[in-house]
Amino acid sequence: MSSNDAMKQLSDEIAAQVYRDQRGDFARLLSFANLIDSAAPAPAPAAKAEADAGDRIGVWKLDPASGAFARDVAATADWAYWAQVQSIAASSPRKRVLFLGESVARGMFYDPGYTPAQVLEQVLAGALRERAPEVIDLARTNASMATLRRIAAQAERLAPDQVVVFAGNNWAGNRSYLGEERAYALATALRENGINGLRQRLETILAAEIDKLIDDVAALYAQRGVPVCWVLPEFNLEDWRDPKVYAHWLQGQDANDTWLALLASAETLLAQGDFAGAREAGEAMLALDRGDCATTAYLLASCSEGLGDHAQRRHYLEMARDASIVDFTRSYSPRITALIRELIARKAAQHGHAAVDLQQVFAAATGRAIAGKEIFLDYCHMTSQGIRLAMAAVGRQVLQQSFGQDAEPAALLEHAAWPSDADESDAHLLAAIHNAHWGQAYDVVLHYCGRAADKSPAILELMGIIVEIQNERLPVWMNARATELLETVSPQIKRYLFSMEFKCLDRLLLDAFAECCAQRGVDLASRLSALRLQGHCVDKLGSVDLLDPYYHSTSFSNQQFIDGGVNQHHDFFKGYEPVSQFCFISDDNRERTLSITLKSADGASGEHAELRVNGAPCQRLALTGQWRTHEVAVPASLLNKGVNEVAVVWAKPALDGAAELARIGRDIRQHAMAEIYPVFGHIYAFEARKDAAGRKPEFAPA
Repeated sequence: MSSNDAMKQLSDEIAAQVYRDQRGDFARLLSFANLIDSAAPAPAPAAKAEADAGDRIGVWKLDPASGAFARDVAATADWAYWAQVQSIAASSPRKRVLFLGESVARGMFYDPGYTPAQVLEQVLAGALRERAPEVIDLARTNASMATLRRIAAQAERLAPDQVVVFAGNNWAGNRSYLGEERAYALATALRENGINGLRQRLETILAAEIDKLIDDVAALYAQRGVPVCWVLPEFNLEDWRDPKVYAHWLQGQDANDTWLALLASAETLLAQGDFAGAREAGEAMLALDRGDCATTAYLLASCSEGLGDHAQRRHYLEMARDASIVDFTRSYSPRITALIRELIARKAAQHGHAAVDLQQVFAAATGRAIAGKEIFLDYCHMTSQGIRLAMAAVGRQVLQQSFGQDAEPAALLEHAAWPSDADESDAHLLAAIHNAHWGQAYDVVLHYCGRAADKSPAILELMGIIVEIQNERLPVWMNARATELLETVSPQIKRYLFSMEFKCLDRLLLDAFAECCAQRGVDLASRLSALRLQGHCVDKLGSVDLLDPYYHSTSFSNQQFIDGGVNQHHDFFKGYEPVSQFCFISDDNRERTLSITLKSADGASGEHAELRVNGAPCQRLALTGQWRTHEVAVPASLLNKGVNEVAVVWAKPALDGAAELARIGRDIRQHAMAEIYPVFGHIYAFEARKDAAGRKPEFAPA
């Protein structure tokens, strides 16, 4: 049966379930079709009771007939997050090593063709031969602290001889530990010590949760004297950059204004190569934001690099990485922080557990204090070289703890296989997509594209198909050519591609695809240009809503849903930066109309925003405290055929930190989304139109 036939049958069954009003089966079918989010399926009460009844481990349920744990068909939507293993024997004559963890332990992008658990088993088999243990892979993508605790308890019935826990990336970003009972404590910390006080209280709460998790795991396996090894992940400090943010609300009169002025000065000095002068301005910024703003830390890291101070560079890059814990308004990639690293190491030592610190492992292997693209595919997921180095280090600890044997890492590496070229190519293509969708730099995305193509030229055809998918507004499974891929692509490509929820014009990613193809003699750029014009040209559509996230978002972090979705108190676009960026596609360079309804962020009147098209000033827009609509005729001389960049440059609003910190405290007490950053302006509607400017009401409805 072809993929199209299978999808047609699925669509017919969904329609039949709707007609028969069979909601339970209907929800499962929607999950299969990726029409609803199945990342964390909410179990029915009966299913939850069953999960706690002692007859399951993750997605594997005890089969009384065979005595083994088999994958439960009722948990099919969750299978993709676990090892692709049909069953796990309840017992084994061989020693058993439990391998628990998160997506980095799953080997994200390589999984299931090549995984850390597989490599660890190869390393141990090479060293121990006939005494080699069985490695049971219980790592789960997106595992939270609660998931780890539950799986550790469930897996104890497998009678393990060794436990390896490779986790810590998902702990800082998971706010499930913040309950209503903590709201007043957080608000009090904010009132007493500003955003830094809020951060300290958040870290105190998180530390208590981590302490409890490690204590629980230790107590569980201490009962049978099972040794435990914790693996401390490393973060890609060299290449990964979080979205640029401007200082959160600061304490002190005019503090935010001063910070912005210092930033402008520091960036100018840095561009001129005056690293000492830029550092001086950056240190003044740091005195104001107290290390809670990544932009300051990144700036100081660049200064340290220019001055040749590599230790300080790492210090500031870690500061930038760790600042995200206070930001509830954006999406941030998973990460291990300095706090989490210190806690795992300390608690492991307290309980007599071993610890493998990948920061040290990678530094020893590469000779550099900061590892980059040779070790990482993104923020924390590892290349095959990173996986091999990590598992050789873990294997050495397992040998010491459970077998009383030692071996040099270099000797163990000889037993660690490399992935196939096909798996390597797929992993790097997925890394390119993932980096682009997390807002990383063009040269980083292009690097992973190039590595993918070098390993398998056939990947260039897949790039062309993804160009088609991202230029359609329909779900991936409704693209006829894409569904044909089900017959040919690897499981990891299939899984990622058909669950790709982030849809946007993807200019950076698709341009990188086009350049990668051009470097290898394939013209994808012409096809990309034609698809953009065919699907998104304002000339054909008549008008384009620039507030549609498809046109304004370039990453998970800056995506805004203007219909009351994430990060929104109100139904309008919020400019979190001094310049808000949008785009539209035009077929030729004839005059077009931009209609925008906006207002000032602080309710004041008398200032202006500037509308720029492709970098050139187009029109000044009066700002008031009420919504006001402006119709702007964009002259043909400013327009390009294809993508046109539109920017709204905001006037600086009044920045009253004292009033805003009080507002944040009220939000926390009322369990509302706490927006800790200034907003520079608001946009109610923004449209690009084919027709010439017409008369519109000067004020939008309240």
